[in-house]
Amino acid sequence: ESDEHFLYVDLGCGVTGRLSKSEVTDGGPRQVIVQVERKRLGVKQPVLTTKLKVFGNHAILAKNSKTGVSLKIYDLEKRAELYALGKALSPEGWGIIWRESSKNQPRETLENEVARLFEKIKTLDSKTLSADAPTLLVEGLHFIDVEFPYLSKRRLDSFRASVAQTLNGHHFYKSCGGKVSAALEMAEKLLEKGQDRAEVENLFKKQVMYEFPEAGSQMDVQHVKLSGLVLHLGEATIEEIDSERIRFRRAMRSNGFYDGLGARKEAGDQALSETKPGEWYIKTKYFSKDGEWKGTYINLNTPVEVYPKTLRYVDLEVDICVRPDGTVKVLDMEKLEKAFEKGFISKKLFETVKEKATQIKNSVIR
Repeated sequence: ESDEHFLYVDLGCGVTGRLSKSEVTDGGPRQVIVQVERKRLGVKQPVLTTKLKVFGNHAILAKNSKTGVSLKIYDLEKRAELYALGKALSPEGWGIIWRESSKNQPRETLENEVARLFEKIKTLDSKTLSADAPTLLVEGLHFIDVEFPYLSKRRLDSFRASVAQTLNGHHFYKSCGGKVSAALEMAEKLLEKGQDRAEVENLFKKQVMYEFPEAGSQMDVQHVKLSGLVLHLGEATIEEIDSERIRFRRAMRSNGFYDGLGARKEAGDQALSETKPGEWYIKTKYFSKDGEWKGTYINLNTPVEVYPKTLRYVDLEVDICVRPDGTVKVLDMEKLEKAFEKGFISKKLFETVKEKATQIKNSVIR
């Protein structure tokens, strides 16, 4: 099967994957060797590629690719050395991409690893000749995408502080990247040299304060699902932001339906969202472009993190809906239960969200 952009590949066991048509010259039914792309998280169907990669500890063999060196290897002399070695060792039809760890390995170790990876390729070719599709040729890597939201970063800060000089909010500021991350490194070097912590923290905050949003700033709202999928809810305008409150407004761009509110969503509707630092929910009131209140969603989520250009949080599935007629409903509790059963969230978090949902519902009804 296919559509305008993808071919659909039968992977066996009732699983179908998507392969971009740009990767296959002949779009008709055929057998094809594919690999699951590790970067596509949260999609309902595996995203496939014919650009096969075989992974080692220090090198990756990539089909029909050029030789490359990890961007994390900064030394120009070492990069040139690895590039030349990769060109010399690359099997026909394959390129070598050197991983960061390769910079500290002797030449013999790297040569031996490339030889082992090439043996894997030959084994793959041999299996392909005798295999009946669909079948698994080589077991892939096992990996997990871990989101460290607000509270997790705070716990990581405490762990780091037990072994190194750590500024309060270290992991959050580090994840901001750019000037904020650079300023953090400089501040913590001052702590290592014995400078007063209060003075260093005050200096750091003054240095980075203009990197963060203020009233009137335009922000991207990143709504992270438990599957790992990141939904961009559109551009929001910050109306108020301080230590007590975060309030932002979005305009709806398309028509649809507000599940749980029993109301039509129309382009031009306004969504006014409000939370506060450390809070477990966002309250969003929906209005028509004429100012008529259509209802309120109270979305349970991890506390909102305010980055220089984005607002980010993890959606914890459960919503409490308040209709204009006073009806209050709790939605999607079964999704939370399913996430717990799959191991996406811990029992402690599961119980916390249920408790918060009950508290919020009772406070709304009262």
